[in-house]
Amino acid sequence: MLALGALLALSFAPAHVASAATISISAVQTLKNVDPGSPAVFTLDLSNDGSATDVITLEVTGVPKNWTAIFSDDSLELGAGKSGGTTLTVKPTKDSRTMDVTLNVSALSTVTSGKVYINLKVHVNQIYKLDLQVTPLAAAAPGGTTTVSATIRNDGNGRDHVTATLIPIGASTSWASVATTTYDIDPGETKVFSQVLKVPSDTSPDRYQFTVRARSTGQDVQETKTVDMEVTKGALSGFAMDMTTILIIVAVVFVVVIILAAALTPSKKGKAASKGAATEAPKVRKVKKIAKKDDHKEHLDRIEKRIDELHDKVEKIHDNHRETMTHFDEHLAKHHGQRKVPEPLPPPPKPLPEAPQQPKGFTPSSNAEALRPEGPPENMSIGDEHGELKKKPDGEGLRTAAPPKAKCPKCGGDVEAGWVKCPTCSSPL
Repeated sequence: MLALGALLALSFAPAHVASAATISISAVQTLKNVDPGSPAVFTLDLSNDGSATDVITLEVTGVPKNWTAIFSDDSLELGAGKSGGTTLTVKPTKDSRTMDVTLNVSALSTVTSGKVYINLKVHVNQIYKLDLQVTPLAAAAPGGTTTVSATIRNDGNGRDHVTATLIPIGASTSWASVATTTYDIDPGETKVFSQVLKVPSDTSPDRYQFTVRARSTGQDVQETKTVDMEVTKGALSGFAMDMTTILIIVAVVFVVVIILAAALTPSKKGKAASKGAATEAPKVRKVKKIAKKDDHKEHLDRIEKRIDELHDKVEKIHDNHRETMTHFDEHLAKHHGQRKVPEPLPPPPKPLPEAPQQPKGFTPSSNAEALRPEGPPENMSIGDEHGELKKKPDGEGLRTAAPPKAKCPKCGGDVEAGWVKCPTCSSPL
């Protein structure tokens, strides 16, 4: 019984079957051609060929910098034997160069951890675009030359083979031939197209037109510009000149010729002088010698006269200076009570002569009493006429009598004793 039960139990237990999940990936198109900035959309088909449900995860590599690559659904759950789809949108930048890009898309099975791959390619189309700029032509005279100059810039996104052509317009420019030059220009690069036009000497003065054309050989893309050239009426050494310029040149040449003729042709007076020069040469030399001496004397006289004039001016300057200093000292003394330069001390007084011999019977005391004034001067305080100190009547102290003052005879100002000149007007006392 136990063995039968165990057998029945084993028959109804869930079965763990190791089933292998198989996936596959494919694309409707593996190559897309797009312009810069335009998207390339790839449609991808996925299938679960295994016996169990599987979750498939998608990933893309090899995307250039600044490009975008986005799946509409990067993870799909598919049952056994089921299929599903998603899209991958790849967008290059607007300034992308023409190129071919290969993208690698992988699909990962979460059941078996196996991967399947597919390669997708994006081709960025080349854009052909040219920029043409022509420099205006300089005027030329018959027999002269001028240069046609144009710049060609490749504004496309790939290397371009460009043909530049100069084409005369109309039958009147039949003297000019068609000129062609080719260039290989990288994106953003500039080339200079230059052609020299030689104007035949019998060309009529007029305005002529030319066409400058730049054409890309990759596509029928071209740029054209029309340029005018003026043929002038006259020429000089290959340069265009108008009538006014010619007249000015002729006038200048004529004036120069006249001046040279006048300088090289001797006058009648000069001829006569040259004839008598040989006979009168000694006399002329003597006269010149005398004149030279007179001129030397006259020159010395002028120098002496000039020295005297300068001496007088110096004296006058000194007088003005002394007068100015005198007025300045008077101003200081009058308004500030001082002088700019102190007055020199007065000379010492002369020694008094010896006293005469006194007669017999003379006594100094009697004569002093006779000469003494009866009272003190009015301008002296208490004290004697000699300024000796005396006690005040009330006995409060001693003081000196003020020295006497005199009046200036010119300005009337007070002058203290001992001054030889008035301090106000500097006049002698």
